[in-house]
Amino acid sequence: NGRVLDYTGKYLRFQPAESAQVNTYPAERVLSVETPQTKPHIEGLRAFVENRIETAVVELTKALEAEPRSWVLREIRAMLIRCALKHGDYSAAGLQFELIVRSDPDTLHYKLIPLIWTDQKTTGSLKKLANRWLADANDSVKLMGASVLLGDPQQGNLARRELRRLV
Repeated sequence: NGRVLDYTGKYLRFQPAESAQVNTYPAERVLSVETPQTKPHIEGLRAFVENRIETAVVELTKALEAEPRSWVLREIRAMLIRCALKHGDYSAAGLQFELIVRSDPDTLHYKLIPLIWTDQKTTGSLKKLANRWLADANDSVKLMGASVLLGDPQQGNLARRELRRLV
């Protein structure tokens, strides 16, 4: 028992109950973490399991506003990515992933990075967002943009060049 001070893709910092000592453990050695959650967080998780995605988004968004711990915010954002992907909303998923990776560049949530590897024509707000991502300094954000723009007639060549650079 104790308090998780931070949990990133590299480490877990933990303060045991009744102690001022802080222990740091490599993230790959952590099997699981149980922590108190706000009511909206719990309701959002329940709604997601019950496939009530719109309700899950509403509750998880409320949970973001109520949660002070940065590592739990990343967990909530990961659930919001799952919700967005269930609806095929790559813009919302990408925006949440961008916030996660900026908060923790070594995030445990890389498996959720919303990538599109098809030749579908991208238009509107996702294309605009993907262009911004492609120009970003962060390679993970740049990867999202390149994956979206790969089949784009105007930006496809630039996206392919960035992908080669990233490899």
